Amino acid sequence: MRVQFAAITLTAITLTGCATLKPMELQPEFWQQSNKKVAVVVYELPKTAAYKAGNQGLLDIAINNAISNKFDNFVSSLQFEPYSALAEDIEKEFDQRGFDATVIKVDVKNVPTLVKTPEQKKNPAIFQMNLAAVSELKDKDLVFIITSTQVGTTRSYYSVVPTSAPQGIYGGIAHLVDVKTNEIKWWKPVSVIKPVNGDWDQPPSYPNVSQAVDLAIEASKQEYKKQLFNNKTPNTAITN
Repeated sequence: MRVQFAAITLTAITLTGCATLKPMELQPEFWQQSNKKVAVVVYELPKTAAYKAGNQGLLDIAINNAISNKFDNFVSSLQFEPYSALAEDIEKEFDQRGFDATVIKVDVKNVPTLVKTPEQKKNPAIFQMNLAAVSELKDKDLVFIITSTQVGTTRSYYSVVPTSAPQGIYGGIAHLVDVKTNEIKWWKPVSVIKPVNGDWDQPPSYPNVSQAVDLAIEASKQEYKKQLFNNKTPNTAITN
């Protein structure tokens, strides 16, 4: 049996509960709201991994994993600065546009699954987690959440033959959700791939690979801000 593998994320389906919900743009009137309370939640990066994409059979996968074992172990050992530091940048962006934003640390394990009403079951844009049940979020109007799902490297294969060099990869998704209704107001996936600059096969520290992964992570931070804020200029009016 041969299987086509790809480095993809299922978070959008998991969190929205519907595979057909396409990325959503904000309604134009959203930025006209003032003094809305926004919680900013940015989860830390998942464990790094060396993803293998392409047409591989089960035996091929076993062989490829055995051959690349040392490299895979290296990738899984990579560590980076806390990704949650991005939350402060997001907070400032909201504040500059007239919102009252606060960085909140929420353990995803403490957020219960939403028990949907019959009406909510008809709406594909309902967030799967019950945000109103989280005490830190009860007084908030909106929650902006970034969930990272993939970080590390990706390399394509045909059977046991590599067809590309490893590349740095980041995958994640951002949601803007109404706390009271659990309705998704906006969401976008972010996927970044960065090629290795120069030779990648430099054991044991693979410096060029590490740099590519780092570049993918840093580019993802800018992409999140670009996706949500680039269409709205900060409020620069001086108030007394």
